[in-house]
Amino acid sequence: MILFVGLTTGLPAQGLQAKDGRNQDQLLLMRAQTLERMGRTDEAAEIYGSLVKNNPSNQLYYLRLSNLLRQTNRLDDLLAIIDERLKLAPNDIELVLDKASVLFAKNEKAEAQTLWNQILDNNAASPMLFTRIANSQLIAGATDDALQTLLLGRQRLSDPAAYAADLARVYAARMVYDKASEEYIRHLERYPQQANYITQQIIAMLKNNNAYPIITAVFEQAMTVTPEPAAIRTILGRVYFFEKDYNNISRMFAAADIVKADLPEMLEMARSLEREHAWEPASELYLSVSQKAQNADDRGQALLGLARTYERRLLVEPAYPSLG
Repeated sequence: MILFVGLTTGLPAQGLQAKDGRNQDQLLLMRAQTLERMGRTDEAAEIYGSLVKNNPSNQLYYLRLSNLLRQTNRLDDLLAIIDERLKLAPNDIELVLDKASVLFAKNEKAEAQTLWNQILDNNAASPMLFTRIANSQLIAGATDDALQTLLLGRQRLSDPAAYAADLARVYAARMVYDKASEEYIRHLERYPQQANYITQQIIAMLKNNNAYPIITAVFEQAMTVTPEPAAIRTILGRVYFFEKDYNNISRMFAAADIVKADLPEMLEMARSLEREHAWEPASELYLSVSQKAQNADDRGQALLGLARTYERRLLVEPAYPSLG
């Protein structure tokens, strides 16, 4: 049957064998993944190992085997495999980084640090190089080393905002929330379009009960010294909202020199406050937008929102004065 297909399609026998080999490898990969999900990790590792041996240049097979051996703490086996691969590619930085992270995990920290330092010494400084080394260190649990690598990269590149997002994550993992916030602000000032991503990271830090006053203090201070603080206000407002600190939202915008960039966020925040039945801060934001908006549509939406919140306040606060 295979011969017939080869004749009709013009495929040479060698091509068919190669195709059959690839199909067999795919079946073996699927089998290993199934065994891994079932918890039969030794059998899965055997299959991954055979795939790596027969396909030494296939990175997927190596990563599957490497991850499984790490998860099952078979670090000596993994180290032996890495050393074999390094014989074929002694200048492969990723393999050297893998070896360093395994050595660190085996508590051979001095040897790991020697390898990381050798990579820094033997390769031209580049933004990606420091990131790759820091990632290797973080995988190994060497957070202090990763921190020092990123700070060294910032120094060598003469860029005070380099690696800000990476440093922020490291500081957050160490629960150093003031420094994490400062780094996220640096990242925000360079990449204001990433406000949503930074908000998510900041809110993740808020799961620690002690983080909120530290984070807000840093952001409030930053607003006083940043020439264009609209993006910082956006994130701080969302942090206040997450913590249900609604009055601080209206207080912040009332004290701010509102610019056009603030208005869409203020409108969205007012709607969010309205959904939370926080009528007073919502009405204050709607009022501010109605006074500042140059766009007729924005002003109209703000006035409609203002009317809604006034009506709600009349229902829940009998003593509240009407618009008339």
